[in-house]
Amino acid sequence: MGLSVAEKESVVPAVLVVEDDRDSAEMLVEILHLEGYAVTTVGTAAEALRAMRDGAFDATLLDLTLPGLSSEELVRAVAALPARPPVVVFSARPPQELAAASRALGAIASLQKPSDLDELLLAIKAAVDSRGIPVSARRRDCETVSPVGFGPDEAHSAGRGGADRPGGQ
Repeated sequence: MGLSVAEKESVVPAVLVVEDDRDSAEMLVEILHLEGYAVTTVGTAAEALRAMRDGAFDATLLDLTLPGLSSEELVRAVAALPARPPVVVFSARPPQELAAASRALGAIASLQKPSDLDELLLAIKAAVDSRGIPVSARRRDCETVSPVGFGPDEAHSAGRGGADRPGGQ
């Protein structure tokens, strides 16, 4: 059952940013927050898999090089998840590895780091739009971003109030 028009208009699309570099993650949180997205970040393969399995995300920005698993193991584990949000692969891995991972994951896009900001935002928009949440439904009243957590079992959320998401926390 889809969202009603009123529900779509009140939804802040949630993006999971999987990035182990703290500075990069903080920059992505800030940019995506300013674009109207609710953002959660994780910095390890285990945290990424747990968040993708348990979270209600509309898109995932996935780095392939993370502590805990090789990029090949990570791709296999993510591909095996029964339900996952649309993925945008964002990595400094060699182009042929990036392309293979993107195909295996059915990724909306694959971007080589460093990437053009407009290209990154278009890829995230395409991923969110593929879930049926139009860009016009994004709200600009997300919460303030706080420091990104990268310790064991830590995840950082910005702008994910329970009222913003059906069944939210």
